[in-house]
Amino acid sequence: MKPLIWFVCFAAAGAVQAALARLIGLQVLLLALYPAAAWLAGRLCRALDARRTAPAEPAAACPPVCFCRRCGARLPETARFCGRCGTKIEEVKP
Repeated sequence: MKPLIWFVCFAAAGAVQAALARLIGLQVLLLALYPAAAWLAGRLCRALDARRTAPAEPAAACPPVCFCRRCGARLPETARFCGRCGTKIEEVKP
């Protein structure tokens, strides 16, 4: 992936340099685009490395969710009756 990042950054710098050289005719001043492309490619590669090596965040603890057996409405764990259809919620034992 890193060689692709470097290639795209320098190809873009070359394309911008060629387009601006045709418009203003000064190619010498546009050589500053290549250090900028190198800086950008380096930043992108470091960001990619940081993303790959970042520890995975633990999943947030989600409260248990239950559903009404009659209408399928989502219910909080402490519900005794369905808020949509009024069915009494019975505790299911595993």
